[in-house]
Amino acid sequence: MKKLVLSITIVLGCALSSLHAQDAQFSQLENLPLLTNPATTGLFTNNDINLGAVYRNQWSSLSSSINSFALSFDLPPFRDRWGVGAYLKNTDEIGIINTFSFIVSGSYIISDPKNNKNYILSAGLQLGFIYKRINIDNMTFDQQYEAGNFNPDIASGETFIRQNTMMPDANIGFYYRNTNKAKQFRPYGGFSVFHLTYPKEQFLDGTIDHLPLRYFFELGSTYEINESTSIVPVVYYQRQREFQQVLINVLGYYNINDTPYKVIAGVGYRYQDAVIMHLGFQHGLNIFRFSYDFNVSDLKTYTKNRGAMEFSLIYRAGSNKKARINLL
Repeated sequence: MKKLVLSITIVLGCALSSLHAQDAQFSQLENLPLLTNPATTGLFTNNDINLGAVYRNQWSSLSSSINSFALSFDLPPFRDRWGVGAYLKNTDEIGIINTFSFIVSGSYIISDPKNNKNYILSAGLQLGFIYKRINIDNMTFDQQYEAGNFNPDIASGETFIRQNTMMPDANIGFYYRNTNKAKQFRPYGGFSVFHLTYPKEQFLDGTIDHLPLRYFFELGSTYEINESTSIVPVVYYQRQREFQQVLINVLGYYNINDTPYKVIAGVGYRYQDAVIMHLGFQHGLNIFRFSYDFNVSDLKTYTKNRGAMEFSLIYRAGSNKKARINLL
């Protein structure tokens, strides 16, 4: 296959290196757990419905940017055991590669929610599809360069079988959480595997590639300092092919006395990539949060340390007083 050369810009080169991970990147993983582990479906809503949304704009200080959006919903466990939900996710990479996913999510609580109030152990499964599209109008190829100058009238020499493809997708996960409210220290953790179907991608003639498995690990804890203050440190690790990533978030929650409001603040670090500042508030069970990534990778020379803005919103509607599980 002839070498494919995309636009000659710094941001595109960085975008292509991020493609080793293939999947969209977010800093506020706590707010959309369905995106990280199907076994969490239904666990974080005691209300009639749980809605979550997150938007991320990355590298906007450069000539082009990567924009990601995700929306999820889930319902409280049916018959105390079965959680149901779904999410959609869309990523536009500098106007050249667009990836859209729609996933239906389900979970089963293995531990007995009627008799066991100390912990939850659950398993989950997700099924759906990935739709991927490329825009060749914004691409350039090596054969279109003549004596070092780009000539768009020269044929690219590449044959595209298609400019879009749809692939089935499946994910599994397992999740544990200590739910004993009498304990100050309540650990939790999870493990999930994405793309079990090895979705087949094919755009160029004669080139077939498969979306690789992505392994995701999560380990954290809630620590109650007192009645109004708690700290939640969490470590995320994921690996896909040779790409691996470590993200650490430490969030603090402070309940404003005699009000339904909590202030949320914290800091995060994505290894060799970014320092992240978190700020938000909680009203009842509803949460709004903002974070900003300060880039510390080699790209910082071009971004002036500016990385990504991210907004998330969780809205929990109705009231389900019969729920036996309360993780909120």
